[in-house]
Amino acid sequence: MDYELRTFDESRDLESFVSLYNTVFGPLRPYYSWPITAERFRDKVLSHWEFRPEGFWLAFAGGELIGFLLAGFRDLPLMDRDVLSVEMSPVFLSAVGVAAGHRRRGVGRALCEKAAAFARDNGRTRLAVSANPRAPMALFIGVQEDWREAHCFFSSVGFDAAGTCQNMVRGIAGYELDEPVRQAIARLATEGCECREYRESDYPALTELLAEHDWAYWDLDMLSKVGKWTKTRPFMETCFLECATEEIYGPDEIGVVVKDGAMLSFCAQTLNPRKRMTYLGPMLTRADARNQGLGMIALQISLRQAARKGAVVCDLWTGMAGHVTHFYKKSGFRQVMRWFDYERKLR
Repeated sequence: MDYELRTFDESRDLESFVSLYNTVFGPLRPYYSWPITAERFRDKVLSHWEFRPEGFWLAFAGGELIGFLLAGFRDLPLMDRDVLSVEMSPVFLSAVGVAAGHRRRGVGRALCEKAAAFARDNGRTRLAVSANPRAPMALFIGVQEDWREAHCFFSSVGFDAAGTCQNMVRGIAGYELDEPVRQAIARLATEGCECREYRESDYPALTELLAEHDWAYWDLDMLSKVGKWTKTRPFMETCFLECATEEIYGPDEIGVVVKDGAMLSFCAQTLNPRKRMTYLGPMLTRADARNQGLGMIALQISLRQAARKGAVVCDLWTGMAGHVTHFYKKSGFRQVMRWFDYERKLR
């Protein structure tokens, strides 16, 4: 099969790329991906501070666009919060696809080799296919458990399964705090703790908490925007294309636990009013305040506020660690899907 590869040129490739992307991923909705438009792609990817044009490759046959691969990496190291090790960001494949009639002919493999060269040129030693939010400009969630074609493809081009994550949901129509949580809030009040909604005056305490826990793991723009969440496009939009497509500028609901001016725990959610859904995250409890139920309280406060604004479902993406899964199951969530991360080490 004859085909040519070259880097993306916005002036002549944007419309055809958007069309092919929507065609490739359309059959996989609603869980794998969401439709994009040229305008939103410019806003989310081409204008993104981590976009690198030399990592965006297209494949053509007879002048027709038949494949694409968008590669990128984070400038700062990523923090693995479970083992507290800091490592250089790999090159993430934020989007990769080949038109149905041109698969199994080496196009995807050739695009992956371009990504490998891009990685080596930038001193990176790994390629990764990862569920959000690790990959910058991620245009698909990741390789879902039953997406067999993708599993076969990445295995065939040298990738190994490197971990799993999950999607969990729970209904929140008419949600109110349960009696044990109300009692816990009353008890904490006698100890000087405030369990409530986020206020603008909480900004310094919240940013201090985030800085203490090195949230380079999440979107690096987060610290600068967290104090104006309802008016800007922070972490959540870079993580969920659906939010970006529908112009959702959350997070909107934030539950906090505060004591003596210090932020002990918080839980944020972004509301999708059209679908009456809320997307959970981020949330964090200070290290010396964990295992006291504070995260559960912050979570329930944010759920209550989202429900009062009309949300009937809460949706989240999270890792598969046992303690994480137990926490959310205890909070009424159930698993819907699992994703696999893939990684290829470069020589």
